[in-house]
Amino acid sequence: MVSSSHVCRMWLLWLAWPSRSAAQESVWIFRYFVERMDCKVGTGEDNLWNDLAAYLQPQAASLERLIVLSSTLEDVLMPFGIVDPTVALGCPLGTSAALQELASMCVQLFNERCIQRGLRLLHLSKLFMLFQFNDFGAWFSFSRWRTDMQRIASASQELHQVAKSAASIGAVDVIDPSFKQPDWRIGLVTYCNYNNSATNLTAQSRSSKGAYAKRHGYKLLHIEDPFVTQAHPWMNKLIAIQRNLQDYDWLFWVDCDLFFMNPEKTVDALIHAAFSRTPEASLLIAEDGMMLNSGSFLLRNNAWGKDFLARTVDLLSAPMPQSFQHMPWHEQAPLMYLGLVPSVLEGLSSNEMLTPGYDLHVVLLRQRALNSYPQELVQKTQHALVPPALGNERQQFSAFTGGP
Repeated sequence: MVSSSHVCRMWLLWLAWPSRSAAQESVWIFRYFVERMDCKVGTGEDNLWNDLAAYLQPQAASLERLIVLSSTLEDVLMPFGIVDPTVALGCPLGTSAALQELASMCVQLFNERCIQRGLRLLHLSKLFMLFQFNDFGAWFSFSRWRTDMQRIASASQELHQVAKSAASIGAVDVIDPSFKQPDWRIGLVTYCNYNNSATNLTAQSRSSKGAYAKRHGYKLLHIEDPFVTQAHPWMNKLIAIQRNLQDYDWLFWVDCDLFFMNPEKTVDALIHAAFSRTPEASLLIAEDGMMLNSGSFLLRNNAWGKDFLARTVDLLSAPMPQSFQHMPWHEQAPLMYLGLVPSVLEGLSSNEMLTPGYDLHVVLLRQRALNSYPQELVQKTQHALVPPALGNERQQFSAFTGGP
């Protein structure tokens, strides 16, 4: 009589043993991974990705090639003219490779005019690559897209170095950090839902943010109970903003594990600095060495702000695979996607200086002014992140602690 354990061992051996026809290629599970990464899964979109893969074969950069690739990405990122990631998420690695190639061609053709835009294209490329990183990250280099995280990181670092000395439009500086505008109704909102027996983070957050809000006359909304429990946990962050935005001119979201390090500096100063860039400023946010960082940001109570927030909630609510909800960056992913698309693809064939690529209502602030990191974190991660994007603790407005 054959035991069940023996059957199980034989079954596992059969799974791991390549067939004769596949012996020279690899085991079937590896071929399955490659097919998934290559987007050869028998759907109606296979022809789209096959054509894109053929077009991405190494060629000399040209304006015609850039326009064709940009137009293709419009169809991928905005099917039927609607900003919706459904098609792009059907082949995230192919989308990532196309965005990386577009960034490369843009910088080659336009040089300094495309430094900031190139960075944003790479950020968006990184976002789509990360969508499948937990599943296939170790195998990316085996796909037909010929890309991986190291290539994007290296390209980003090169552009950051050039941007340091280039006369290009980037983040806004805060000139008067103690500026106050008494007429602005400003609220601070956060969501802390931690086990108090395991960490005192909630109490520390309440104390730090409460003292800062009292000093400057801001209203603190320190939310500690979830609005929803059957949705993605980070949905509570968006709902906290959505339910309170109408009562203020601006809401300043600050993550639970973010603290105010210099109480002299005001939120008003951030808004004032953004208005110096454009009176349409509605989302004020910073980038770190990776990409957009939603650990803290300001959202304006206007038609654009409400619509942007509603669309972000919708994208985080959508079922897989048409959703960003299971990515490590959570709500930051749809927020960045909606902030960049379609603006990041606009004007690529013009002769004028290209904008950074965000919607005109989005204003980037210096990370050291809005969401800087402690020096200890900077030292630990500078091998992987871009040092110029990291703050100096003595200049911090707020600092991310890393949480428990």
